[in-house]
Amino acid sequence: MTAASRRWRFIGRVLALIEVQCGFEVGIDARSLAAQSGPLNASTESLIAMARYGNALHDADIAKTITAGVAATLAARAATIAIRSRTESAYINPAVTAGATLATMLTDPTWRNAILNVPADILVFHQLSGTWSSDVIARLRQPCAEAFGSSDLADDMLKAAAGLYALNATTPFPYSVAAVLRRTDEQLTDPVLRYNRDMILVAHVAQSLARHALEILLVPFLERGWRDVLERQRFRLRNPEKYCPAIEEAVVALPKEGLRAAARLIIAAAPAVGEVLSDSWRAMLRKVALVP
Repeated sequence: MTAASRRWRFIGRVLALIEVQCGFEVGIDARSLAAQSGPLNASTESLIAMARYGNALHDADIAKTITAGVAATLAARAATIAIRSRTESAYINPAVTAGATLATMLTDPTWRNAILNVPADILVFHQLSGTWSSDVIARLRQPCAEAFGSSDLADDMLKAAAGLYALNATTPFPYSVAAVLRRTDEQLTDPVLRYNRDMILVAHVAQSLARHALEILLVPFLERGWRDVLERQRFRLRNPEKYCPAIEEAVVALPKEGLRAAARLIIAAAPAVGEVLSDSWRAMLRKVALVP
C-alpha cells in the first residue's frame, strides 16, 4: 500500500469518526471500513468505538449500551497495547481486535474495572439525566449477565447501587460509584455528603470511555447542586468567606470549561467541607483540571 493510499484510507476513518460523533448514519463508517486492508490506526478506531458507546448511552437501550461499552473497552485496550509497544505509528489489526474475548480483559484488574465501568456509566447516566430509579438496577441484571457470561461480575456492584453491599478500602472503584448514586439532591441537605458524591462522580466521568456523553450531563448537574449550596447551605460550610469565592469561580466556569472546572470545584470545596484530599486524589484532580 502506498503512502498516499494509506493517507486517504486514514482520512476515511477520520470522517467515519466525525459521522459517529455527530450521530449521523450516512454510510461513511461502513464504506471506509470496507475500503481498509491491513491494520488500522489504533487511536482513531478507539475513538470511533467510544463515540458509538456514548451514542448508545443516550439511546437508553441498556443491552445495546453494554455491548457498545464492552466493544469500546476492547478497542481501548487494543489501542493502549499498540501505543505502548509502537516503534512508529500505532496500528491495530481489526480481525484480532474483533476476536478478542471478555476473558482477556477479566484477567487484568485494571481492565476488569474498565468493564465494570460500563454498567456504572449506565447508572451514572440515569442519575445525571434525572431518570434514576431502583428499576434501572433491576433492568441491568439480565443484560449484564448475558454480556459478561454470568451474573457474578456485576452482581456486587449492583448490590452496592441498591445499598446492599458494604464498601471497604479494597472495594473496586465502580462499586463506590454505584453506591453514591443513591444520594439524590433532595436528600443532600449536608454539603459534606454532596461533596463526597460529586467527588466520586467527577473522578468516574473523567476516566470513563463515555466521558463526552456524561460530561454534558454532569456540568448542569454540578452547577445546580453547588449553586444551591452557595445560596442555601453556605452557613454549613467552614469559613465561607475564605473558601466560597473559589467555589463560586469554579461553578461559574462549569458551562464553558466542563470537567476542568468540575475538578477545580472539588479541589476548592474540599477545605470548606473539612475534606483533606490525599496526594493521589489531588494529583488526579489537578490533572483533570489541567493545573500544573
